[in-house]
Amino acid sequence: MFDNLEFHNLVVEKREGFSGVFLPRYPDAVRATLSERGRFVSMESTGGEIRFVTPAKNVRIYLSSLDNDSDVHVYRGDFHCGTHRVVKGATSVIHLEVPARFAEVKPEMLAGTFSPDVWRIRFNRFAALLHDVDAFGFEVRPPSQDEKPARTLLAYGSSITHSNANGYPQHAARLLKTDMLNKGLSGACHCEPQAASFIASLAWDYAFLELGVNMRGGYTPDDFRSRAEHLIDLVLARRKPVAVTTIYPNFSDYELHETTSGLHDKAYSQILRDIVSQKSNPLLHRIEGADVLSDVGGLSADLIHPGDFGHALMGANLARILSSVFGI
Repeated sequence: MFDNLEFHNLVVEKREGFSGVFLPRYPDAVRATLSERGRFVSMESTGGEIRFVTPAKNVRIYLSSLDNDSDVHVYRGDFHCGTHRVVKGATSVIHLEVPARFAEVKPEMLAGTFSPDVWRIRFNRFAALLHDVDAFGFEVRPPSQDEKPARTLLAYGSSITHSNANGYPQHAARLLKTDMLNKGLSGACHCEPQAASFIASLAWDYAFLELGVNMRGGYTPDDFRSRAEHLIDLVLARRKPVAVTTIYPNFSDYELHETTSGLHDKAYSQILRDIVSQKSNPLLHRIEGADVLSDVGGLSADLIHPGDFGHALMGANLARILSSVFGI
């Protein structure tokens, strides 16, 4: 079913009691090994995309949500066509029409990282079900390799990285002209061995790891070192460039009264510096979190999660840094 589509950053599963296909970012066998929170945030389709090419001028997509109301963002090539609401408990119908002005401009305006012939349905934060793609009898096929970015950036981290359909990893990938595999786990980035193995096994060209902030409350520094180093070793075994960031600036750096979480915040960042230094591997690079979140005014009022400006700033900074260290 749906062999004529590409499911990017998504796993295709059947869900008992539901029609269509379920589109989580982690397979069921891996989800079952995560923390309780990890098991449901890994079900979210965030940043995943349904991609296809068709000569049809009109297409209808039938979607629903397993968990909450949220949005999907529709792109034709690199160009945003609109945002549509998907409501929990109902099938949402999204009607696509080829943008009229695409036929009125020179091809070079539309040329980009994606072919302007590629439809892309990008998910925000919800667990998506796909029921049908109706091209009214016209052929539908997955995009070919030359119709999408040649290289892929993998990201793994906390809610900051999990973010949303337009979070800082997506901004960075767009600026770098790469595809994005976002495997962030909101509140559940615990570097479990099974998650590490899954992430390392994926098809990617560069990896970016944002580790530590979700582990500072429930793990000792020794536990963190062991898990983080195991993950880093697995991705390095792929013999591809890897960047690890220290923890981004947050309220713990400015506490009036120091807490265990604040102490671990500093300790975990130093552990990451030490791991990178001790490995002395030319493929492994350290990034300072303060160079990515270069203005704490980019945080929302909880003083840990970026707001819209923060994500835009971090995406631009991360793209600049990765372009330099990876030579992209």
